[in-house]
Amino acid sequence: MNPTALKMDDLPVVRLSPEATVASPSEPIVDTVYMDDVDGGRRAARWLAQQGHRRIAFLGLHTSRELGLAYRWSALREQGWRQAMSELGEPVAGLVFLPRKLPETFSREMETAAAAAKSILGRADITAVVCANDDTAMGLRNVLEESGVPPANRPSLIGFDDAASADGGTLTSMRLPWEDIGRKAAELLFGRASGRLIGPPQHHELPMTLVSRIMIG
Repeated sequence: MNPTALKMDDLPVVRLSPEATVASPSEPIVDTVYMDDVDGGRRAARWLAQQGHRRIAFLGLHTSRELGLAYRWSALREQGWRQAMSELGEPVAGLVFLPRKLPETFSREMETAAAAAKSILGRADITAVVCANDDTAMGLRNVLEESGVPPANRPSLIGFDDAASADGGTLTSMRLPWEDIGRKAAELLFGRASGRLIGPPQHHELPMTLVSRIMIG
C-alpha cells in the first residue's frame, strides 16, 4: 500500500513493516517499526547450540521459489539461522525444510509444516530444529508422534510466537515484541505530531524475547 494513501490531513503515519522507507520529496515521511526476524532466527539457533546441538535444521513456511509478503518473516528467520550456523562453522546443506507451496490460509500453517516436516523423519543426525513459528513446531511434533518416534529420539524444538497452547505450554519459543512495537510507534507518532521529531524516516527493528521451557530431545 502506498504510504501517501494512508496520510490524511497531514497527519503523521507509522507503518508496521520490516522494510524501511526511503525519504523522497514527493512522498510523506513514514517511519517504520517491526520486529527483528533475522536476529530472532539467529538467537534461536544460538540458544540450541548452547544446549550442545550442532546439527540444527530449519523448518519454514515460505517456499524456495516464492516468498510472498505474508511469509517474508519466515525467510528472514531462516536468514538469521544461517548466520548462526555460519558462526558455528556448521554446513547447512540438507538442513533446510520448506513446503512446496505456501499455506492457503493461516489456519493451515500446521498442516503445511507437517507435510514439509516428513522429510526430517529418519534423519538421526538432526538433533534440533528452529521452526518458523509455533504452529510449524506443532506440525513437526505431530509428524513425530504419528510416526511413533519415541520422545527420547525426537529433536529439540524452538518456535516463534510464544503461544500459550503450543505443546501444552512446554515449547521453548521466541516471544514477539508486539507491545514494544506499539509503544515505539506511538512514540514516533507523538514526536512527528509535536514537531520534536524531524528529519528523514526512521526504521526500528525491535528484539524478541526467548522464553525457555521444557524441550523435546
